[in-house]
Amino acid sequence: MRSHLKKKGTTMAVCLRSHNRPSMDITALSQEVSNTSPNKLTTEQYCAAHLATLCLAAEKEIRDAQGVGRLVNYAELPNILIEDIVPFHFLNQDAPLSADAAERIMKVNEKYSKGRTTKKAWKEDSEQKEATAWEEMKDASKLYLYPVYKRMEALRMNK
Repeated sequence: MRSHLKKKGTTMAVCLRSHNRPSMDITALSQEVSNTSPNKLTTEQYCAAHLATLCLAAEKEIRDAQGVGRLVNYAELPNILIEDIVPFHFLNQDAPLSADAAERIMKVNEKYSKGRTTKKAWKEDSEQKEATAWEEMKDASKLYLYPVYKRMEALRMNK
């Protein structure tokens, strides 16, 4: 959520684009969680609700997939790609991932995903984002995002 809301009070974030015309999913979640309409949510609550609806859609799909697909926690990247995802889901399980392929995966993961034109290097910033999140953001995350995150983590662990 901290990636979306760069500073307190912002109204120019991807998660807020539909604030004036919320989706049915956000409306339903807002009613379920806060017993209120989305237009009464704070910026932080609306952003958390938006992100939660994306997670809810992923949760639904993984449950409906009958064992096809995998949930991956961001903290596991990129090693999970090399150790599990590519060799066991994209290659013949008898053929290990080559050292060259593993090296290419690591090289691709050195780049910031949104920095295609700037060639910006990726750097871990989760702890810094957590440390700079303000209380309203943390509260909204706990209320809207944590329940679905917890369920998805349980599904991931029971792969």
